[in-house]
Formats: sequence, structure tokens, C-alpha cells
Amino acid sequence: MKSMQFFDFCIDASEENGKKSLEAMLGKVKVFEKVKKYDAAIQILSEACVCFPNFKPAVIEKAKIHIANNEWDQASDAIQQVMISDRNNIEALRIYVFYLMAREGDWELVEEKMNDLLNSMRASESKNADLYYNISRLFSRYCGRNQMMLNKTLQILDQAIMLSPENPHYHNEVGHQKCLGDYQGAYSVF
Repeated sequence: MKSMQFFDFCIDASEENGKKSLEAMLGKVKVFEKVKKYDAAIQILSEACVCFPNFKPAVIEKAKIHIANNEWDQASDAIQQVMISDRNNIEALRIYVFYLMAREGDWELVEEKMNDLLNSMRASESKNADLYYNISRLFSRYCGRNQMMLNKTLQILDQAIMLSPENPHYHNEVGHQKCLGDYQGAYSVF
């Protein structure tokens, strides 16, 4: 693979300067992920976590690879590690909520963590309408029509609409989510 050779060259060149290239390591991880060589990707991410201990996105990426490799317990451990040092990490909370929905099914804890996620988004990404939209869309698709969860995703989507009221995709998403539980509400939206 030509891309793998490029990343290997970058890593080798950066080692001559005494430190590995984080970007090249992450690029190599993406190549391994694309070809479904998850164990190799995890090995590189583990090395990146050792070389760059304060770089939390490497740990989050490791959790995503564990999920792709159906290693849910390791994914949970990685996310817990991030959340210990940064309780308000949006991506870690997003993955943790996904984990809770997929593996635990504890809807009270899911609601609590969704509230934490929403509060973190309000604190650090309060103007990012696309983030609100994408979070809402993800969990509405995965919640199994759980009414509490649909109410929460609609609440998050309302925040996106407040930030960008002219975006037709956001309004269409309201109709779609209403179709999952409140048909009369969906009819009024469309």
C-alpha cells in the first residue's frame, strides 16, 4: 500500500529527530482501520498513548477501534480513562452513551449521561449547530423508539434549529424523529 509506505517514511523520519510523528501514526491507524486490521491499529494507538500521554483523541480513537472490533469492555475502559481526566469531553460522552444504549440498556443512566453530554455541548460548543444535529440524529436512529430518548434527541435538535433556523435538513430531521413516535406531530411538521 502506497499510503502505508508514506506514513512509515514519515514515522521513520520523525524518529530521527527523537519523537514520532503523531499525525503519521494516526494516518497509519486510519489505513489499518480501512482494511479492517484492527489489532494493528490498536497497537499503534497504544504506542501513541504512551508517546503522547496527554493526547486524549488517541484514546478515544482506540475506543472506536475496539467497538469496530467488537471489544466492548476495552472500549468502555478507554472511554472511562478519558472521562476520569475530562468529564466534559463531548466525544467520550457520545461514545459512552452509545455504549450504554448498545450494551447496558440502562435508560436511566443513558438519560443522565445524555444530560451530561448536552451540558458539555452547551459549555464548549454552544454555537455548533451541526454538532447538535449530528448527535441528535445518531441517537434517534439507535434508540429503538424509546420515548424518553426521542424527547431528548428532539430537545438537542431544537438547539440546532435555534442556532441555524434556515437549515432545511434540521427541520426535516424533526419530522423524521416525530415519525418514530408522534405521528400527529410529524404531520404538523411536514
